[in-house]
Amino acid sequence: MSEFPRYNFKLKEFSAGEWNVNGGGSRFTAGTRKPIDLARKLPLIREAGAKWLEFHDTELPAEEAKEFKKVIDGEGMKTGMVTANLFRRAEFIHGAYDSPDPKTRRMAIDLTKKYLEMGINVLGAQVYVYWVGTAGFDMEFAKDHVKHLGYIVAALNEVVGWALEQFGEEKMIPICFEPKPNEPRRWMYGGTVGDALALIYAMDPKYAKYVGLNPETAHSKMAGLNYNLDLSQGLLHGKLWHVHLNDQSGPAFDQDYAFGDCDLMGAFATVYTLKKHKYKGLVGVDVQPLGTDREDQYAVTIKRSLDTFRRLLKCCDRIHDKDLEALQKKSDQAGIMELIRDAMLAV
Repeated sequence: MSEFPRYNFKLKEFSAGEWNVNGGGSRFTAGTRKPIDLARKLPLIREAGAKWLEFHDTELPAEEAKEFKKVIDGEGMKTGMVTANLFRRAEFIHGAYDSPDPKTRRMAIDLTKKYLEMGINVLGAQVYVYWVGTAGFDMEFAKDHVKHLGYIVAALNEVVGWALEQFGEEKMIPICFEPKPNEPRRWMYGGTVGDALALIYAMDPKYAKYVGLNPETAHSKMAGLNYNLDLSQGLLHGKLWHVHLNDQSGPAFDQDYAFGDCDLMGAFATVYTLKKHKYKGLVGVDVQPLGTDREDQYAVTIKRSLDTFRRLLKCCDRIHDKDLEALQKKSDQAGIMELIRDAMLAV
């Protein structure tokens, strides 16, 4: 059972990625709102209810972070998560940590170190996230999977070992593995929570203790998995150190809908799971505005997500754990559904 993270956040401490506020558009549609610069996004995120921010290095380059920290401070906000973008750059078309090109693997590791150092020393970030990005393959025989999975393990070992030498255990922050089953790759390395745990436990044990999980709702549902089971796996192993909440209509492309927009029952189970098992990390949202949102609605997807979370948290207070446990013991699923319905609807 890992106990590395030293933070202890309340379930009302929210973080949001700056990319959650944007001009709309997709691979198939043009933008529907005017682009908005980074500084103008901050008050919108704060007013939506998130005090903590999340950044990629392509949105806030390390060289600009010290100056931009003044803007963050001026808004009364803090940095929750940072991550190097290991997918958007052209060099990573065949993978980053897992690339067949050693120069590309080195580039990915060096970008990680650079942004992790900035996150710790400049922004005071709480966690660093490794999202699998382009790690994986599209066609059979494209890669020797044993070799390329090993590259990812070696990269994580190197990053953690380097960070401990640079900052020591006292300044070290958790590195969280964010799984995703597909998109942009047909198959992704570290595609599920189980896959991610397997790679973490393949690491050198003295470094694996510093690597945990950042499961995302939509990523689990893309694979037809139950997100709350994924959360529970992380909790069981003591590795649930950050979360990205959103929603997904089912196995499809990564939709990033507002939390609770598609599956309110699943969202309720998420909140209940985090509350009952005393999750201590930040509650992060990773959502995209709807294409129909207007320019006065840049951050409504964030706000709706957080409002839904808070309301479901109140619904949790209507569940008496002993009553639920008694029904579970009898395997009375009809009774359980009535109890949950009454807690959600309260009418």
